[in-house]
Amino acid sequence: MRAVRSLTSTAFTLFVLAAIVVVLFAYALPQVSVPGVDTTGLEARSQELVHQVVSVVTGAVSGAWNGALEGARSAG
Repeated sequence: MRAVRSLTSTAFTLFVLAAIVVVLFAYALPQVSVPGVDTTGLEARSQELVHQVVSVVTGAVSGAWNGALEGARSAG
């Protein structure tokens, strides 16, 4: 049971960190302006990155959850 709690805690921590990264991508990247650099399409690209990060985070959390459930089943 301790392993399940540890895995759940790790998954939650990863989820929180990924959520912070998603927020940074969503709000910080479109506001970046570099003199002399064309930033056309930066907002669209940042939104694409946000969607990619969300899908990776969803997959990681889902995998961690499924692993925790499988570990609980095999331990019990």
